[in-house]
Amino acid sequence: MVANAGESYVHNLPLPAHVTAPEWLQIREPDPAVASTFASWEFGIKAPENTGDLAVTFYFTEKEGGFLKLYWQGATEAETLCDNLYDGVVMPNQKTILIPKSVIHSGGTLTVLSGTSDTGIQRVEWNWVTPTTIAVVDTATTPALLRAGNQPLRAEEISGNEPVPTSDRIHGNAVSAVIQEEPVRIEQGVEFLASLEAVPPLARIEVQLLGVPLNRNIAVWINGVPVNQLSLDVPDLSDPGYLPPTETSAPVYIGWRKGTVFVPASALREGENLFRFAWIENDPTASVTTPLALKNFFLQLNFDAAPTVPTATNLP
Repeated sequence: MVANAGESYVHNLPLPAHVTAPEWLQIREPDPAVASTFASWEFGIKAPENTGDLAVTFYFTEKEGGFLKLYWQGATEAETLCDNLYDGVVMPNQKTILIPKSVIHSGGTLTVLSGTSDTGIQRVEWNWVTPTTIAVVDTATTPALLRAGNQPLRAEEISGNEPVPTSDRIHGNAVSAVIQEEPVRIEQGVEFLASLEAVPPLARIEVQLLGVPLNRNIAVWINGVPVNQLSLDVPDLSDPGYLPPTETSAPVYIGWRKGTVFVPASALREGENLFRFAWIENDPTASVTTPLALKNFFLQLNFDAAPTVPTATNLP
C-alpha cells in the first residue's frame, strides 16, 4: 500500500493553537476538568471520498506498567483495533496501525486510551493508503505498507494483533535464522547464543535497533571479540520520526532502524557462538544508561553445500 498524494497529515500533541487540522479530522483534547487515572485522546474521522485504508502512526514514550489501547466507535458498532501499542521496552517508540476502509468508511471516533495519567504521545501521522504489490524475491510478493523513503512495513506489523512468529528461511545455499524476534532492552550487555553445526564462508547479521542516537553507532561482538560496526539505516528526512534539535541536544529519531553487518568466517566457530551488541569501543559518550532495544535479529549464513539452520538458545 502507498500513501495517496495530498492525503497525509502530521501533527504534534497537543495541537498547537495556530495549527488547523484537515476537514476530515477532529482532534479532541482531554478535558482537564475531568480527573482520570487513564489519559486519552479522541479523534473524530470522516473519510474523504475516494480514499482507501487509513494508516496511523503514533510517536510516543512507553511508560513503566502502562499501555496504549486503540479502539474505534463507528455509527453502530465499536471494536478494539489494538490492545497495546507498546513493545514493552519503556522508551521512546513508534507504532503504525492500519485501519481498513471497511471499518472507517462511514466515519466515527478513534480513541487512544493510556494506562497512566499521561498518554506520552508526542506526534501522530495520518496516511490514506491504497493497495499495491511489493516484490520481496523473484517469485513472491507480500502485503505491506510503504512509508516515507520506501520503507515497507509487513502486514503483520500493522494489524494491531500479536505478530505471528517468523520461521527460519532457506533460499538456495543461504539460510536466515531467527535469533531474537521479540523486542528486548540490551544496553546492559545482553548476549545471544546460537549453535552452528559448521562455519559458513559467508555470514551476515540483520537486526532492528531502537534508541541509537543519529551520531552514534553500535559494534557487534562475537565470542568476546569486537567484529565490526553495524551499518545503520538513516531514515528518509521526510520521516516524521525526526524530532528537531534544541539548543542543548542533537536531532533525535524515534523509531526502529535496520542495521546490517558482514561477519567474517574467522569470527565464528562450530558449536556455540555468543553475540552481543554494544557501543563502539573507546566511545567517550557511551553509557549503559542510554536506553537501547533490539528486535528481529537474524543470522544469515551461506554454505557451499546444503545449509544447516543455526539453533538459537536462550541464556539463563
